[in-house]
Amino acid sequence: MIYLPLKLQHNYENKFINKGADIALKYEGLWVYSYNDEYPAALEVNPTTATPARGYKLGELANLLPDGIELHEKHKKELHNHVIEIGITKDIELEKELEYLEFKKKMKSGEVTYAEDEFVEEDVFESGDEETPEEKAAKEALKAAREAKKAKMREESKKNPKSLKKQVAQMNFKVKEGFLAATEDTPKKKGGSSE
Repeated sequence: MIYLPLKLQHNYENKFINKGADIALKYEGLWVYSYNDEYPAALEVNPTTATPARGYKLGELANLLPDGIELHEKHKKELHNHVIEIGITKDIELEKELEYLEFKKKMKSGEVTYAEDEFVEEDVFESGDEETPEEKAAKEALKAAREAKKAKMREESKKNPKSLKKQVAQMNFKVKEGFLAATEDTPKKKGGSSE
C-alpha cells in the first residue's frame, strides 16, 4: 500500500480555467495498492473535461490508473466525490445576470407572458418594489397554467391508473393462470408405473 500525491496537470484546453475560474484540488493524495515494482511518483489529474457543473470525479481518475495499481478500499466508497472542482467565473455570473435582466425587460414590454413560459421560477416575481396589477395578473396566469397542467396529468393517470410494475405483475399472474389451466387439462396416467 502506497500513498501517491495528486498533481494537477496544467493545460490550456479547459475554457473555464482559461477565463480565470478558480480550481480546487479536493484530495492531496490517494492510498493505492501497487502490484508492480515500479510505480509513478505522483498521479496526474487532467482537468480538460471538468466544468463548474460537473467536476472531475474520483471514479474517472480510478479508470485512468496504470495497470497494476488500484485504489484502496476506503477510496472505493468515494468514487462519486470530486477530485477537482471548478468555480464559476465572473463572466458566467455576468452572462446569467444579463439574461435575467433581458428577460425582465421582455416581461415588462409584454413580448413574453408568464403563462407562455412554464419554467419561470417564482423568484422572478419577488422584488423590493410593490407588485403592479400586470405582475399580479401574470402571477395568477402562471398559477392557472400550472394547475391546468397538473389537472391534465391527473386525468391521464386516472385513465391508466396502474404503474408499470403492477401491469407486469398482472401479466405474470395471467400467464401463470393459463399455464395451470393448461396442465390441468392434460390427461394423467393411471397406475403409477410407466411402461
